[in-house]
Amino acid sequence: NIDWVTENVNRYFETFRIRGVIIFGHALRSPQSRSFFEGIAPVFLSYPERAWVPVLYLHGDGHEWTIDTRFSSQLSWTNYRDVQVEQGALADPCIVEVAPVVNGFMIPLAAEHELQHVFGNGLFR
Repeated sequence: NIDWVTENVNRYFETFRIRGVIIFGHALRSPQSRSFFEGIAPVFLSYPERAWVPVLYLHGDGHEWTIDTRFSSQLSWTNYRDVQVEQGALADPCIVEVAPVVNGFMIPLAAEHELQHVFGNGLFR
């Protein structure tokens, strides 16, 4: 719920250097779940140091691969992506990589073929 996300995001930002957030879910983003995402957006967008943090919502339920940016455009939340994976048992696994940090610097990831997507200035692939 919104309170749980708000509490944990606030707690981790106070304690750690957060480079990105991945939210795993099942339900696709729909009119019924829109209020949840509208509720968590200010947790990131209301703080200048958080607005640049990439947020990835990774879920199933739609049974086809899509990357939706309509919601991020509607809220001017440029660092949010809604990624829907293909039908679980019938599709290849979805592998999510997070760029490493070496000597204090992130080594950005790049797409190695047309099936890979990079987000967050190379943080997620």
